[in-house]
Amino acid sequence: EVSTVRCALKPYLEYVTSPFQRGADYIRDLNFEDLKATLLQKSEELRESLEQSIKELQAKQDPST
Repeated sequence: EVSTVRCALKPYLEYVTSPFQRGADYIRDLNFEDLKATLLQKSEELRESLEQSIKELQAKQDPST
């Protein structure tokens, strides 16, 4: 009886757990060093862009400088 129930539930269990397995596989395959390098590069680009925007705003506010 238990094996019959187990066989009957197996497709449902696989359906429910497969998204989690795919997510776990994706995380396992990530190269965190590349991800870290990309994040640091994009952070630096954002910082530079913000600094440039601040300089432009300051120049507009105080045209004598």
